[in-house]
Amino acid sequence: MGYFSEGLAAIKLNNKWGFIDKNGKLIIKLNFDGVWSFSEGLAGVKLNGKWGFIDTSGKIAIEPTFDNVKLDFREGLAEVNLNGKWVYIDKKGNIIKD
Repeated sequence: MGYFSEGLAAIKLNNKWGFIDKNGKLIIKLNFDGVWSFSEGLAGVKLNGKWGFIDTSGKIAIEPTFDNVKLDFREGLAEVNLNGKWVYIDKKGNIIKD
């Protein structure tokens, strides 16, 4: 189990990841192959070998199209790997700096 960030903590069961609240209630289903913690309302998640981001309700906010992600959002940007190159994206998934 991960640490709590923005009221949610990552949890792994049967090789799938999801998120629980501080009462231990499953808030985001165990649907993911990997996760990062929440930051600025979004968490990195891995699905079918690609990374994207979800919001705190578990809805996909940025489609999983990235090869990897570095940590989480800071000051509105996240660093992601796309086709072997590290770039920054905003919270809508737009590339800001390559």
